[in-house]
Amino acid sequence: MLSFFITLATLAANTSAKEIKFRALCLNQPELELGIRDATGKIESFKVYAHALSPEKITLARAGKILLLSIDKSLAGKVNWKPFLTAEVSTTVSSVVLIISGEPTAPKTTIVSDPPERVQGGSLRLLNTCPYAVGINLPGFKKILASGTETFFQPSLDHESYGQGQFYTSNQSGGWRAAGGIRWLQLNDIRTFWFIAPDPHDSNLVTVHGIEEKVPHPTLVEVLKISPKDALSQANR
Repeated sequence: MLSFFITLATLAANTSAKEIKFRALCLNQPELELGIRDATGKIESFKVYAHALSPEKITLARAGKILLLSIDKSLAGKVNWKPFLTAEVSTTVSSVVLIISGEPTAPKTTIVSDPPERVQGGSLRLLNTCPYAVGINLPGFKKILASGTETFFQPSLDHESYGQGQFYTSNQSGGWRAAGGIRWLQLNDIRTFWFIAPDPHDSNLVTVHGIEEKVPHPTLVEVLKISPKDALSQANR
């Protein structure tokens, strides 16, 4: 009878749980060791870096929330896991990027939906972490990006060519002033996240932090669909 009620409690707890795929990035620390629980309650540890997105992880979001854990080492050297942060995830998404910022004792998180149509080689995703709007001027793309929002752009540039753009902030008279720029190498098997942040030394300027991630090139995907036998026969023609 007791096991019956335990089973009911487990089923009730999982009815509001949804499987979420995520990659993570930490902006203010070079490296973090975190953990997530799987459906059985087992903890899986993984590392989050400032220079690259973490490998894809899968966890259950219960009541629309992802719980990340951190290691708490006791004086005796025993490793315990404690809550690190809770991230709220929309029930309409299944894949996200978790951006961790702030101090280790008071971490913050920003959730960016990452649907398949935005996992494209050669694309740029720009995220404005400034407390004010930023103007963007890229080849074939102009936009005023509000604070805390992001935008997606697929440049019409040749593979292995260079692109460059300019950022602007507003001045007291209502106009816009140049606040910084970017220059990048266009690669059709790479997508790039650009994080726009205030310059710590000049409030009129912004800094830009780029994170690259390799994605399958469309032509490479077609090649991979060919069976080894067909590939060999074609190569011998």
